[in-house]
Amino acid sequence: MELEEREVDQISEKETWDVIEFARNLAGTYPTVFNPDLVNSRMKDVTMNPLAGEETEIGRALADPKNSELPLRGFSEYFEYTNMVYKRTLHYLGNMLAFDLVPICTNATAEDYKSPAYKKDETKLFDFLDKFDYKNEFIKITRQMLRQDAYFGFFRCDGSRYVFQELPINYSKITGRFEHGYLFDFNMMWFMSQTGVDINMYPPIFKKYLKRIMDGKNNGYFPSSAPDSRTGEWSYWTQTSPEDGLWAFKMNQEQIGQVPYFAPMFPDVVMAPLIRNLQKSRYIIEASRILVGIVPMMKDAKSGNVKDMFALSPEAMGKFANLFRQGLSKEIQVAIGPFEKVESFDFHTTDYNLFESYNKNLSAQTGINSRLLFSVDKQNAVETQASINVDEMVMTYLYPQFNHFMEYWANKFTKKFKFKFVFEGTNFDANREKRQKQVMALAATGIVMEEKIAAAHGMAPQDMRRLMEKAKATKFDENCILLLNQFTQPAGEGTKPAGGRPQKSSSELSDSGQATRGAGSNVAKGGDV
Repeated sequence: MELEEREVDQISEKETWDVIEFARNLAGTYPTVFNPDLVNSRMKDVTMNPLAGEETEIGRALADPKNSELPLRGFSEYFEYTNMVYKRTLHYLGNMLAFDLVPICTNATAEDYKSPAYKKDETKLFDFLDKFDYKNEFIKITRQMLRQDAYFGFFRCDGSRYVFQELPINYSKITGRFEHGYLFDFNMMWFMSQTGVDINMYPPIFKKYLKRIMDGKNNGYFPSSAPDSRTGEWSYWTQTSPEDGLWAFKMNQEQIGQVPYFAPMFPDVVMAPLIRNLQKSRYIIEASRILVGIVPMMKDAKSGNVKDMFALSPEAMGKFANLFRQGLSKEIQVAIGPFEKVESFDFHTTDYNLFESYNKNLSAQTGINSRLLFSVDKQNAVETQASINVDEMVMTYLYPQFNHFMEYWANKFTKKFKFKFVFEGTNFDANREKRQKQVMALAATGIVMEEKIAAAHGMAPQDMRRLMEKAKATKFDENCILLLNQFTQPAGEGTKPAGGRPQKSSSELSDSGQATRGAGSNVAKGGDV
């Protein structure tokens, strides 16, 4: 009988879809009412989901990173808000890449460079580079990759500029690769369940995705679909395509799992509040002082053992102790007085700073050049430069991803000629000086590369060409005056040029050389020799 009743309560597939359709229509009857607080809250949810965790919780997440991506990303954000060492370390690496661009045409001959077809395609390329502030956009993406390992975004242009609109990482999932990078799916519940999310704030393609989910049709789900035919769906998940502007970047390119780059630091970073409290307690203890006095005893007692053989009564000791206390600051504690002998005790042991040592060790755990961030000891020039070189290798490893993105999108605007793009350099002065010397050394031998010279000076290639053309057109050189120096001045005329070898750059100096220049001991009356 019970079995028959359960069978009666079941509904058919058609009735199920009727209920779903009724719910959809009902939801459409009462549109979402937006307000600034609601919209602002949903915008914060895209990139701001910190999670505080105890040492045991962090340990469990690190022990099972494959199933702990969400909490690990939350820990990473939380530590950036609460630990300055972690924050500066993240921004140090995140702001390191210079993204100096060298475009190279891959299918043009020497004769093609003067042809109208090449000039037309080059103009389209430069127009794209003018509209896309790739340095600013890619640096933001790089910092997000360090925070959460992956970045999911939409490359869009609604007017005169191309920008990336970041998508919520908790609603994005990598499901494939192609020759230029990664493919991912997006959970449309972001628009359907999150009150305050206006789909009109996203590119029109998302309305197409939503219609695909809501039309009740089963388009199937084929992970192996080509990038230009990713139209599958599963529940509320829909495939996305780079053809539509959806793109994913990843810090760890060997693994699909998303574990923040600095996750190994978490067990040490979480100890910061404990170390801070311990150092605070140490400060309080070391600042304390106690005065201890020896109460005199009666020395000439005549009748054997006498109980409490003190030379002063308790009342007298209390009065003198009060008088004694009035002459001291409140930080110094006194029990009683006067005494035959007063001893001073404090708790100062060494000048060892527990919190400073912790921060130094924590920064060392990152593997980066911590001495650039925290100058707590003498800096060794050779060691510092070697450490910077290692940091540069860690980050320039990301360049190929951005090269592939530029090749994929920039070549959509050209017709006949295609380009490859090579990003180079970091924002360290030593790196830029090195690249400048290299291109100038090649130029001295007759090998002049306009794009490499522009990249070495941190300029966009099209901007350098425009400035050179302007200088030539306006005959800027006619306004210049050749200054006399030891290289242009004829021998025997004027004052004698200053002697000595050319000054080295700061990156080439040894420790002793840095100390000499810092002390100014190599400066003569005529200037720096």
